[in-house]
Amino acid sequence: MNFNFLFKIVQIIILIGFPLFLGAQQIDKLEKKDLFGLSGSVGGIGTFYSVTGKDANRDPFFWQFNVNANVKAIGIDIPFSVRISQQQKSFTQPFNQYGLSPKYKNTTLHIGHRSMKLSEYSLGGAQFFGIGVETKYKFVSVKALYGQFAKAVDGYFSDGTIIGEPSYERNGAGLGVYLGSKDNNLGLVFFKAKDKLSSITNLQEDNTIKPADNIVFGLVTKQKISKSISFDLETDWSAFTSDIRMPEEVLEGYSFINNLGNLFYTNRTTSINNAITGKLKLKRKRFSANLKYRRIDPDYKTYGSVYLNSDFEDISGNGTVNFLKKKLTVGANIGVQRNNLKKDKVTQTIRLINGINANYTPNQKWNFGANYSNFNAQTSMTLVVIEDSMRYGQVTKSYGTNVTRNFKVGKNKVVTTVNGMYQDAKINNETNSTLYNAGLTCLYSVTALKLNLMLNGSYNNVLTPTAESTSIGPSLGITKSLLKQKINVSIISSLLKSYVNSQDNGLINNNKLGVNYKLIKRATIKASFAYSVKQSNGLSVNEMITSIGFNYAF
Repeated sequence: MNFNFLFKIVQIIILIGFPLFLGAQQIDKLEKKDLFGLSGSVGGIGTFYSVTGKDANRDPFFWQFNVNANVKAIGIDIPFSVRISQQQKSFTQPFNQYGLSPKYKNTTLHIGHRSMKLSEYSLGGAQFFGIGVETKYKFVSVKALYGQFAKAVDGYFSDGTIIGEPSYERNGAGLGVYLGSKDNNLGLVFFKAKDKLSSITNLQEDNTIKPADNIVFGLVTKQKISKSISFDLETDWSAFTSDIRMPEEVLEGYSFINNLGNLFYTNRTTSINNAITGKLKLKRKRFSANLKYRRIDPDYKTYGSVYLNSDFEDISGNGTVNFLKKKLTVGANIGVQRNNLKKDKVTQTIRLINGINANYTPNQKWNFGANYSNFNAQTSMTLVVIEDSMRYGQVTKSYGTNVTRNFKVGKNKVVTTVNGMYQDAKINNETNSTLYNAGLTCLYSVTALKLNLMLNGSYNNVLTPTAESTSIGPSLGITKSLLKQKINVSIISSLLKSYVNSQDNGLINNNKLGVNYKLIKRATIKASFAYSVKQSNGLSVNEMITSIGFNYAF
């Protein structure tokens, strides 16, 4: 099967299926209010930045303009968005983006810069520039898309250094068919993406950037077994050729991949891997529990995901139960994970995580909480035999508690919260670090003046075998409404003093002033000024950030 022919099929589904569906609608029965409408918002922001005491790590000025709107015409919703900024440069994905998603009843058309999801391990969040459709008719749901997942960026050399972020043009298509109801369904998904070898002229022989080919087949299902028990499953198989410049070869043991013709290119860099996730859920009136299993093969890759971990297997569970008419809730969780599934790496790590938490709310005035967690990681060699003393083990235990009290002083409201935490970390049964943390927060609301005051104090102490570090400081916040809430003013200031082995280690002072002014009912102007001072070892760094923006809703 030819790759371009597949794309044509997907385009036909999108471009013909959507208009046919609309044509079948009874437009003459629409009410006047559904014939035309416009809603959304338009806004922009400009930010000025300056710093003294160090080199600037950002541009002195940044601006961005956004439009988010929904047009309703003859009963069809057409949402679209535009984002423009001065940062439009030669990046793999552009900063300037635009797109719209017209919707009519159970059908949505995506045009421009959009994202769709077929399944978590096939197409699960990667953005594309193209066209897509989602539609549902009775017990059948269909998703289809075609577009560009990366644009070509031809890196070039300057004095022997690569300038820019080179990238091949990458085009892709996806199709998902789902049968059944919301609670009981089965879906088959397909995703294909391939780099265009001729899209760049430089660096074609460079191994730092390799053109690849990817195809993913997947199955997803949700099954409600009974009123209180349900089951979710997803499993995907991804074939990935990491360098299509290599000569074509037959892949042994996978005859179906070799019989796909031009749909997928195989050679010595091709690998086929599996990803699977299963969830079992139980929900009763006073009790709920979840059991989850995941396994992602080593080197599992998909061009449909922005970032994906691989080479691990884990199983986890959690549950909650409530007592005393839901005033007391107790929860627990446990999980174990291992990597190096093929036993081909030097080390293997096994992680065990468990914890318990409780929350008690006897009335509207009091709330009590407590939690405990334990993280245990054991790393050992797998390819060579070594002495036990060379093994690595880490155990981290944490204990936390918090108490909240609500009360009134006249007509004014007061909320106070006290929290504390203790953490102990050990490596190979020897204490590596101990952490003490405490905080006090008080919120005071003066109802008549529409004034809110916040006072916070924090304390942190970390002990290690070689040093003791301490940080302590207060924060003060004030918010006030003026001119019948047309203007909202906020002031926040914080001070953090740090010490190392009882010696002064510096000071951090952050201050921010923000003003929101509602010009008219739907138009708002926002301005803020932030000033921070960082002092350490006799050096001082001062940063200032000023932002001015507007937003109009229509």
